[in-house]
Amino acid sequence: MNGFLSTLGGKLADRWLSLLALPGLLLLCTVWIAAALGHRHWNDTGLLTDDINRLAHEPAMRSPGVTVLVLVGILIGSAATGILAQSLGRAIEQLWLSNWAIPPAHWLTAWRRRRWHEARARYKSALEDKYHSRFQQTSQASDAAVRRPPTPEISRLNDARNRISLAEPCRPTWIGDRVAAAQSRVRDAYDLDLGFAWPRLWLILPDVARAELHTAAESLAAAARLAAWGLIYLTIGFWWWPAALIGAATVIVGWRRGRGSADVFAHLIEASVDVHGPDLARAFGIDAPPRLTPEIGLEITRTVRKNV
Repeated sequence: MNGFLSTLGGKLADRWLSLLALPGLLLLCTVWIAAALGHRHWNDTGLLTDDINRLAHEPAMRSPGVTVLVLVGILIGSAATGILAQSLGRAIEQLWLSNWAIPPAHWLTAWRRRRWHEARARYKSALEDKYHSRFQQTSQASDAAVRRPPTPEISRLNDARNRISLAEPCRPTWIGDRVAAAQSRVRDAYDLDLGFAWPRLWLILPDVARAELHTAAESLAAAARLAAWGLIYLTIGFWWWPAALIGAATVIVGWRRGRGSADVFAHLIEASVDVHGPDLARAFGIDAPPRLTPEIGLEITRTVRKNV
């Protein structure tokens, strides 16, 4: 037990140091630089050196007690800014994933939905033109001819639609739509209500699958925290403009990482249903084949929803 507690304490200390203390300390240094230099002297390193020397020669700084208090204050301040970034990161993650109940969100969702339907219409029109011209060339087109791989133009139109969303958009953001699309795609493919079935599926998933899902979810949360740090640096930019550049770059990197993490997370959700959906059916006593079917998915939905 002592060994376990020591290991746990070491992991917590490493996590505190990496997520809170070091980024928070860097932020405090940036705040101090912004206060010392401002916009007019944004790159005056000599002014920083003078400020450090003046602080070092203060009589109070020669007292060990004052030095300890200053160090403790710096640690508390860095931890406090880290906690602030974590809280802001959770808010950003919810902002990415949720359907905001405000008019601008509805307008953005409607705009994304309109773009998706336009891209889908172009893709379907290209498919219809392709098959129409093929049937005109021969009155007895074989199934093999009809099922040829799509032409590069059709593939490009399909990719253009999927870049907007893999399913009809229902969220203001791409990240929210990507995660929500996993549920709608599972429903369309298997008649399975993933919102009700997921807690039951989670209970029977093997440890490897759970670990992969947890890693993907944590990666998405880490991307949101990175974007939160960027927003905090953007606010410092009001006093020292280079911080605004740092903040803008950090927000963009966090957003890009968030998109990648959401895509991986959604793929893993769908893969969990594809691979372990039959196991969930058997856990409910439903005779299921190795591959999940809409009939089996509908039986699972009726079971988990309990006529709701």
